[in-house]
Amino acid sequence: MGIARGMDYMHSGCKTKIINSDIKAENILLDEHLSPKMSDFGLANLCAKNETYFSVSNAKGTSGYVALEVANKNRFDGILEKADVYSFGIPLRPDEGMTTNDKEILKKMTIIALWCAQKSPYDRPTMREVIKWLEGSVDFLTKPPNELFSY
Repeated sequence: MGIARGMDYMHSGCKTKIINSDIKAENILLDEHLSPKMSDFGLANLCAKNETYFSVSNAKGTSGYVALEVANKNRFDGILEKADVYSFGIPLRPDEGMTTNDKEILKKMTIIALWCAQKSPYDRPTMREVIKWLEGSVDFLTKPPNELFSY
C-alpha cells in the first residue's frame, strides 16, 4: 500500500511527474517501522505534469520487471505511468503456511498484479485505482480480460 501511494504521488501529486522506471523488489526498502520506501531513482524520468508519452528508444529497466512496451521499444509510444504500474505488479511473492485471511489477501494481490501486468498499457489501472482495490474487498475485483498468466 505504501509503495502504491508513493507511486501515485510521483505520478500525479508532484509538480513534476516522476516515473521511476525501475520498480522491483530490490528497490523497495523498509524503515525501522517496516514502512516501505522506494529507492534507486537512477533510471527515473522527470516529465511535465500533462505529458503522457515519452520516447522508448533510450528507455531502460531491469529485465523481468520492465514493461513490455519499453522492452519491445516499437510496440507502443511509451505510456509513462503505465510502465511503472506494470513493474509494480511483478514482485508478488506467495509464502508457505498461510491462514485463510492470508489466502484472501494473496488472492486480491494476485488479481491486482494481473491487472498491473497487462500486455497493453491501456488495459492497466492507474496507481490511484490500485490503491482503491488494495483498500477494498476481494469480492469486488474481477479477473482481467487479457490474462498474462493463468491461476
